[in-house]
Amino acid sequence: MVPPKLNETLPAIMVVELSGEIDLATHEDVAADIQACLDHEPPSLVVDMSRVLFIDSLGLSILVQAYEKARRAAVNLRIVANTSQVTKPLRLTGLDQYLPVSSSLVDALSRITAPL
Repeated sequence: MVPPKLNETLPAIMVVELSGEIDLATHEDVAADIQACLDHEPPSLVVDMSRVLFIDSLGLSILVQAYEKARRAAVNLRIVANTSQVTKPLRLTGLDQYLPVSSSLVDALSRITAPL
């Protein structure tokens, strides 16, 4: 995982970039890293999964829990998923209809900053 950072153009947006595999061996670290970002209570958080090579059910569960925690804390959360390794499990489980998924970081940022 790349350390979380504030977006340089839009400083109210924290971006956490995940990479590699999200599975039994890594899920606790990934969950802790996302929780650490949420603990900062940023107005918006983007979970960029562009470099994730594999995600299992534990990883999907982390995304659902993060989204629910973000909603309770009034944090606008978006997930960037643009590889078949991530989009296919999201689609097969129906989570692509529940989670706020964007196809790119640019799309995620534009959806966060777009007026409601």
